[in-house]
Amino acid sequence: MNENIAKLAAPAAGTGYFLFICECGDTSCAESLELTTAEYEAVRSAEGRFVVVPGHQQEASERVVARNGRFLVVEKIGDAGESAELDDPRGS
Repeated sequence: MNENIAKLAAPAAGTGYFLFICECGDTSCAESLELTTAEYEAVRSAEGRFVVVPGHQQEASERVVARNGRFLVVEKIGDAGESAELDDPRGS
């Protein structure tokens, strides 16, 4: 879903924050995060990295690689990392 949000927001990229959905491992999570499209693109340009609400990181399958007051950037590790790579809509 966030990939589509980023595409739709791209024409207005310089206008501020957009709502993205937490990319944590909980498939029922629908919490939102405020990011600029540049922030989102910077996170997703690195394979296996995702934005999550603070506290939504899963220590067994992710490591926190960056944080700010609005969101965490996690990198999938182990089997979760391999799955993220295979399922990446951006391709390898």
